[in-house]
Amino acid sequence: MKRNVVSLIKFLILGAFTVFITIIIFRYVRSSQINQSKWRQSLQLPNYPDDNGNE
Repeated sequence: MKRNVVSLIKFLILGAFTVFITIIIFRYVRSSQINQSKWRQSLQLPNYPDDNGNE
């Protein structure tokens, strides 16, 4: 019985660790995609007139 408890605890720790790593990777990928899309949008902005009135 004690063996089963130890293996169950190891399994739970491994599972929690895997989920934790997956969430970190997912957040990193999502944030990098958002930054790339913002950067692309900033390249495609129309030319606003500057302080001198030049377009």
